[in-house]
Amino acid sequence: MSDIVEKAYSGRDNSLRFELKKNGITLTEQAITDITEVQIYFQGAYYSSIGDFVLIKDGTNGTIELAVGVLPIGKDTKTELIIFDDTHTNGIVWDIFSLTISDEAVPVL
Repeated sequence: MSDIVEKAYSGRDNSLRFELKKNGITLTEQAITDITEVQIYFQGAYYSSIGDFVLIKDGTNGTIELAVGVLPIGKDTKTELIIFDDTHTNGIVWDIFSLTISDEAVPVL
């Protein structure tokens, strides 16, 4: 489990960005391109980049971005980030982190 603590707002286009690393090395552009699906396991349910939220892949930086404002309001300290590609068709639990989806008003700057 990582020390990552994320917060997003319900009904908003908030996104979470993850730099994906394997053995401390950022994934290659090809490895990011090869991702076929990302799932979030949050509060006992699976949510997928195929139909539930938007997935943006940035292979140049080895990152993925997930627009998770569609997830239900709540908090889960053991949210799972699951990555799928053609080699790992059952998915790999890439990280476990804390995620809060809030219904608070987004602060105005």
